[in-house]
Amino acid sequence: MIEESQVENNILDFNSALEVLNQISETFKTEAWIPSKGCFLTFKEIDAKQQKELLSAAMENSVYNTSFSKTFFNILKNNLIQDEKSILDELDLADKASIAIALKYQIAKEINVTFDEKNKISEKVSIDPIIKKFKEYLSPSSKIISLKSENVEIKVELKLPLIKTDLLYDEQLKKVKKKADQIKTSEDVQEIVSEAFIGETSKYIQKVWINNTEIETIDLRPDQKIKIVEKLPSGLIQKILEQISEWKKELDKVLTVNHQEYTKVIAIDSLLFLS
Repeated sequence: MIEESQVENNILDFNSALEVLNQISETFKTEAWIPSKGCFLTFKEIDAKQQKELLSAAMENSVYNTSFSKTFFNILKNNLIQDEKSILDELDLADKASIAIALKYQIAKEINVTFDEKNKISEKVSIDPIIKKFKEYLSPSSKIISLKSENVEIKVELKLPLIKTDLLYDEQLKKVKKKADQIKTSEDVQEIVSEAFIGETSKYIQKVWINNTEIETIDLRPDQKIKIVEKLPSGLIQKILEQISEWKKELDKVLTVNHQEYTKVIAIDSLLFLS
């Protein structure tokens, strides 16, 4: 691995040292279970520079905190050991959570969880049960939701969002996001809530039909798809939200940890890697 020409008086030069360290980093790796594919992918362990980037994302002064999605996706691209990186474009949010937990497990086998902030109840809990639950978790299949009136039927196909879709929406939010200190009025709060609500809902929508005529949505920008979702009947939106809630509950079950009478859903964000 280290050529003789790179070494002088038993000391590596700077560039050679970086090259060797990069090669060594691939020996510190972990296999992450991918629920949607039913297989493992191999990733290098997160390094100190990447932890610094995650810390920076955690400190973002925004009510949306969109930096984590981009930072984490870049880490996945850099750390995936398989030659074909395009598989990351096929992974969904459950896969993202499973990978994040596996990468955290490589750093530490336990995570410090605050179960009750008011009463300062914190405890270190093992990550092992979460990893085991992910291997039993079944990624949901797409679902068709419909609503009929006298003359019109509207149908939508729902699917757990891909990681890349989630990132696109976060990038869209980043263009219009408000800093925490820019929130001055109740109207500001209402705007934030409505944007997050519509944006989160539209992530799950893959296709839309009106009387069996499909509206092309695959190549739409997030802001364009959001405009379509804003025009959907409230009765249909309610059905969509019920399905999304069901999927989220199933994923939350996997990420739930316990301590005494307390339970907590582990959040997949920057703080996961800093606790």
